[in-house]
Amino acid sequence: MTAELKFDLNESDDIQAHFRCVKALDMALCLWDLNRFIINKDSYSESPDISIEILRTEFNDLLEKYDLSFDNLIS
Repeated sequence: MTAELKFDLNESDDIQAHFRCVKALDMALCLWDLNRFIINKDSYSESPDISIEILRTEFNDLLEKYDLSFDNLIS
């Protein structure tokens, strides 16, 4: 079984769809890393409470690490 995706990179909708496909692995890895961060904080911390600020900071750091931008993914 094979699949072929075609994008017209002169069309703005196709440019965005192409970018989403290209960044899919990065998005999955970002979510994986965030999940591991939460598990590690919960399992190995003396006080497992994680503040929203800590989560938001970690999430933003991971978005930067994987070069993900909501502005580029969703418009």
